[in-house]
Amino acid sequence: MSIRGTAFEMGEAYGTLMKEELKVMVKEFYGWAAGFIANNVTQISMLPKWLRQDIGVTGVDIAKKLLDLNYIITKKYTPRRWDDEFKGVAKGSGISA
Repeated sequence: MSIRGTAFEMGEAYGTLMKEELKVMVKEFYGWAAGFIANNVTQISMLPKWLRQDIGVTGVDIAKKLLDLNYIITKKYTPRRWDDEFKGVAKGSGISA
């Protein structure tokens, strides 16, 4: 099977085909990243577990904001088709862009 069409249409098809896998992957990745920060950053190892977990979640939130900033900065240098395809994936999978 091949996916054809505009970049948006191809992204939407991919998002639709991989909807459940993408939802699980995104949720598990952010959970893993928060846990990794909480349990592997030696500078916070002496803090109580509840606080390390909160720092992990906060770290992931900050990383998301930095990725959004990176998108804004690099958008003018990135071909439009990539933006269209990722928006299609978001629509097809139901995961916000």
